[in-house]
Amino acid sequence: MTCPERRANRLPDYNYAESGWYFVTFCTANRRPLLSRVAPTAEGAETVLLPAGKIVAEGIACLNGRAEGFGMEKYVIMPNHVHLLIAVSGEEPGKSVSSLIRRLKSFTSRRYGEKLWQRSFYDHIVRGEADFREIWRYIDENPLRWALDEYYKE
Repeated sequence: MTCPERRANRLPDYNYAESGWYFVTFCTANRRPLLSRVAPTAEGAETVLLPAGKIVAEGIACLNGRAEGFGMEKYVIMPNHVHLLIAVSGEEPGKSVSSLIRRLKSFTSRRYGEKLWQRSFYDHIVRGEADFREIWRYIDENPLRWALDEYYKE
């Protein structure tokens, strides 16, 4: 049996360690809703972190303070996926978006005690201020649109 080839989701000639902003999304294994639940509020909706989600928030906080050359400026931990808006300074050789996500996934899976994440992640290179503002708004409003989200799973 031959398996289909996995389609690359990265730009082949782009240096992901280059200075810039990146919007990253990664999902739990089998898109299990382990990270949070979405709860209604007077203003709309918010995520309430479950134990695995609290580990993810801790991992983001730890790496944000220790991962030289990176800044995780905005994020949301949804029930089965995480959205991050990452700043890369480009000043640290060998430090790429992939290396940061690998560290975060490794830290959180070890703390959780089992495989937490599906392979790979989706990324988008932020292209200017309007794109940045749109992504920021998307992250803020993601809990409101949870039932319509492509990753929605009850």
